[in-house]
Amino acid sequence: MFRSPFDSPFSQFRFGLVRGISTACLVLALVTLLGGCGSKRAETGNAAIDPDAPVVTDGVDDGRYVINPNKQIRWHYEVLPNPNPSSKPNYLLKSYTCAQASAALNNEARGSVADLVEMLQAKPSIRVVCVGLCDGQKEKANAENLGMNRAQGARQYLISRGIAKSRIEMASFGATQAKAPAGESIGQGLDRKVEIWLLTE
Repeated sequence: MFRSPFDSPFSQFRFGLVRGISTACLVLALVTLLGGCGSKRAETGNAAIDPDAPVVTDGVDDGRYVINPNKQIRWHYEVLPNPNPSSKPNYLLKSYTCAQASAALNNEARGSVADLVEMLQAKPSIRVVCVGLCDGQKEKANAENLGMNRAQGARQYLISRGIAKSRIEMASFGATQAKAPAGESIGQGLDRKVEIWLLTE
């Protein structure tokens, strides 16, 4: 009769021992793996939160709007627009382009400025200046007046949304800050714009 090498008591004992060690190693590996994942979750999920830490955001958060210097564009012009604002502008809050020879806000501009309205409502101490800019080619002849009309259009829109007149100043750069040369229609379109700058924070 054929006898399996595993039929002897010693062979059965050795086979059971090997199988037991393998099972124990597998269980130990699973415990180590799960324990490591749990530690990582604890490190991130249970991290202490400082309730007094400043909120850094570029939108409205719990009624607060905090300027993030790492994201916001700071005043970079070498001169001030006309008339000079009551104080030097600090950060650019909103910017939108205008159609040629137009001061009207299109739907995209209204949607963009709507976010600014929420911030101004949340922080009534903030004052802004609306600055109109024009291209230096097709709008150059009437640039100063057109720039002011663009600034006034932005101001009127903010007033229509409930922002006090006293908080909104107007100024014009005319075409003095235009970048695009003749023949560059896309660049000229980017020069036709309104910028809304933070005056106080």
